[in-house]
Amino acid sequence: MNKELQLIKQQLTDTYDGDPWYGRSLASILNEVATKHAWAVKVNNNHNNTVLLYHIINWRLFTISRFEKDALTTTAHFEENNFPSFPQPTESVWRNGMQSLALTQQHLLDKINKTTDEMLDKKVPGREYNFRTLLNGIVQHDIYHIGQIMVSLK
Repeated sequence: MNKELQLIKQQLTDTYDGDPWYGRSLASILNEVATKHAWAVKVNNNHNNTVLLYHIINWRLFTISRFEKDALTTTAHFEENNFPSFPQPTESVWRNGMQSLALTQQHLLDKINKTTDEMLDKKVPGREYNFRTLLNGIVQHDIYHIGQIMVSLK
């Protein structure tokens, strides 16, 4: 029945664009970010919301690649692209990021649909933890960054 994967899938969906118990979803908050909030506001004097958006996408891509056992994309690739920089801030960079986030969300859910609960105990290639930890971590990762983005909108 893949009950645990269905629960994780529901959590990913609620966090991304559903009705999570803690408040608002990632998509609803990101849709509120205007260009000035995407570039000018830095969370904790560190990364702006555009960098955070692409950071979130990066770790979805990492997760998808581990399901695919993508030997061509090393874990180092994702670590190098952890917090990308953008020399020229534009509205299209934000729009492209939003589209990419939606696509990677759907791709991740598709990967989950094609696997079984038994996979959750398997070690993630290139890491010391299993897929259960990775998938639950993606949910937690999104929630963490939702909080950071919300602070920038105040």
